[in-house]
Formats: sequence, C-alpha cells, structure tokens
Amino acid sequence: MELTGAWVNEAREIPKAVIDGLTGRVGRYPSMAMGGTEWSGIIADTNPPDTDHWWYKLAEEEHPEGWKFFKQPGGLSPEAENVGNLPDKYYQRQVAGKDPDWVKVYVEAEYGYVRDGKPVYPEFRDSVHVQEFELNDRLPMYVGIDFGLTPAATFAQRTVLGQWRVHSELVTEDMGAVRFSQELRRVMQEKYRSMTFAKITGDPAGDVRAQTDEVTPFQILRKAGVPATPAATNDFIKRRESVAGPLSRLIDGAPGLIVHPQCAILRKAMAGGYSLKRVQVSGAAKYRDMPDKNDYSHVAESLQYLLVGGGEARLLVKRENRGRRPELAVMD
Repeated sequence: MELTGAWVNEAREIPKAVIDGLTGRVGRYPSMAMGGTEWSGIIADTNPPDTDHWWYKLAEEEHPEGWKFFKQPGGLSPEAENVGNLPDKYYQRQVAGKDPDWVKVYVEAEYGYVRDGKPVYPEFRDSVHVQEFELNDRLPMYVGIDFGLTPAATFAQRTVLGQWRVHSELVTEDMGAVRFSQELRRVMQEKYRSMTFAKITGDPAGDVRAQTDEVTPFQILRKAGVPATPAATNDFIKRRESVAGPLSRLIDGAPGLIVHPQCAILRKAMAGGYSLKRVQVSGAAKYRDMPDKNDYSHVAESLQYLLVGGGEARLLVKRENRGRRPELAVMD
C-alpha cells in the first residue's frame, strides 16, 4: 500500500507488528513527483490496555521520538469530556453491576492489569498516585527491604505534611543476600549520596539464621554498611493497611502516597500484579487470604516494610485503640 496516513481503531487489539508495518507505508502518497504531502502518519485510538501491552510500554516507559500520546479523562471525573452530548448520568449507568476491573478500563480510563486474582490495593489509581517529583535534600530517606532469592527495595521520603513519596526501586532476580547488600549499598551511595537515612526496615524473617552458615541477611547488610532493622510486625493485614492508609488519605488536596513513574515494577504491582490468588471453587469467586508470590510481590512488600518502619503501623494501632471500649479490671 502507498498511504498518506492510517487510522487504527481499538489499537489494543492490534499486534505491534501491524503498527510497525504501517509506519513503512505512510507518507508514500502523493509521491514526491506529485508534490508530496504536508502531513503523514498514523492515528490510533483505544480503551486503556493492560500494563504489559506494547501501548503502555511506548506511552509510559520508552517515549519514542515522533510519538505523542493523549489521555482522555475518566467518565466519572470532574474533567470528563463530551458530557453535554451524552444522556443524563450516562457513565453512572455504565458502572451499575459491572466488575471493578471493567469500570477501571471502560469508565475511569485507567490501565487495566490482566489478572486472575484480586488486587491487594484496589485503592490505587495510576492517574492519581503516579506523579513525577523532585527529591528534597533536607528530608531523610526511608528504605524498605524484602529478602529471598529475588530481593527488592524501595526508597521514599516523607514530606513535612506527611505525604509519602516513593522515588525509586531496586528489583533483582536470583541474587543472594551478599550481592544484594552490595548492590543496595551502591544505590544508596550513588543515587542518594547527599541524603541522610532515617530508617531502613526489612522483612523480620531476614533475622532468622540460615542452616548453612548461621548468618542472617540483616547481619550481612550491616557488614556491608547498611544499618537495617527488622520491621515491628509481619502481620499481612497491618502491612497492607500501612500502604492502603496513605493511598486513601488526602493531604492538602493531594494523595497521601505518590509513586514516581520510574518505579515501573512497583507501579504494575500496585495496579494489580500484586494480588490475592483465586481459589478454584464453584459459585461466587473466592480468594486466598495471602498474596500470590510472583514477580511483583517482592517490591510491593518492600514498600510495606518501608511504611511499617516509617510509623504507619503504629498509626493503625492507635486508630484501632481509639475505637475500643475501655475494659474494666475485676479483682477477687
């Protein structure tokens, strides 16, 4: 084909190879002998795909030269477009009876993660909680660590008003405690050289001695110059709520927790990669009580330990205690 341009409808259903092929066919008509054309290119529209789609990679990660991406506001947001040309409560009627994942994609215009499980953080909204920001040299850094053969770490600051800002992640694969401690130390020295570190918190399981050499991951970290300490709790509910609380909190009109776009794996984890596995039973959908261990669980749990170390678990306990009735001590 010799084309001036092409329009691709529902681009998320189209293989990337088709787009690649089209880029070599547009701009060929009219030919230069016929005077050429002032514009040529490809226009594509789609509902938001999942975070593993080629569209997401180009729009959010690679940003290739010559490509421009435009995002329509969600139908339930104050900035919703074209409302004047739609029936009354058009989007509200679409929501009724729909699965939350369907609403996220087709009404709220959010990326939808393809999954069989239940997201641990339904409070997370990519368009709300993912924001660029600059580090503040006057604020200390907090670090959260999850151990195992795929250890991970997250780095964040807390503003004076109490907003958590997750700046970067360290995600590894098939890496032992010694190599991970060295890599963590390198990141701290190179990326955060001018920063002080308020708290470095890890999975309490890392304080258990290995059967081979009786050395714990925390001891290995301290030997590498990383003064990490075990988190005060490993209770999943408290760890989850330590993150869900800031996600749901508003601070001076802004979310209580934001994630820098460079945290690519954490971003996918929060969008649903970190999930509760579905139990194969008949009838209504049921899910396990604990998250599925996968490529996204380690970085997500490192953020949990960061926020537990930052005091969010203590805030949770205080709120629980305020809701309890005082108990009377009865003495014989």
